[in-house]
Amino acid sequence: MSVTTSEVTRVYPTRWAAIYALGVMMLASLLSFLDRGILNSVVPAIEHDLGISDTQISILQGFSFTIFYSVMSQPFGWMADRVNRVRLIAFGIAGWSVMTTLTGLADSYPALLVTRMGVGVGEATLMPATASLIADYFAPHQRGRAYGLFTSATFLGGGLAGLVCGAILRSLQGQESVSFPLFGAVAVWQSLFIYIGVPGLVLARSEEHTSELQSRLHLVCRLLLEKK
Repeated sequence: MSVTTSEVTRVYPTRWAAIYALGVMMLASLLSFLDRGILNSVVPAIEHDLGISDTQISILQGFSFTIFYSVMSQPFGWMADRVNRVRLIAFGIAGWSVMTTLTGLADSYPALLVTRMGVGVGEATLMPATASLIADYFAPHQRGRAYGLFTSATFLGGGLAGLVCGAILRSLQGQESVSFPLFGAVAVWQSLFIYIGVPGLVLARSEEHTSELQSRLHLVCRLLLEKK
């Protein structure tokens, strides 16, 4: 891979700032695949409670998510080249986390369909923005490893989805419903979406702090260069 003169002379954030940013991005990727995997763990319960068919479930699992994810990746990729990418990621995390939580409150097939579409739209922000952001935090000779680590989080999230959902379901075994302070009583399968959706809002806030850290580091680097 060829490296331009500007990339050689460019000042990158400190090692620990880059590691922190990559860690948050990996956590976001892991959480996004956890959100995708919840539905597969509770198919029988959803079909029983809402009286929907296997075909309708397959639309929820595949088409409703993927069509919006693939289509919205294009405009979000365009935005990633023009707006604050960290805030774009934070917006996406908050969006898909809200939609995942709302899935836990859905009591009809149309409501489930809309929320899964919303999850696809929110998650479409992550890949284009992080691919661009990694290039800002890591020099060319470090990017391959950074991309590799980020990509590993996606498969780890997919693998953990079944384990996490299984552990939650086992802890709730024998219960007919679960009560939440703001949402009231919901079915056990619905509680999974709330348990996994709400923490994403905390992560979205952490992503905003990453933006502040990046701005301060760039300011310090500029001041150091001016002194030289």
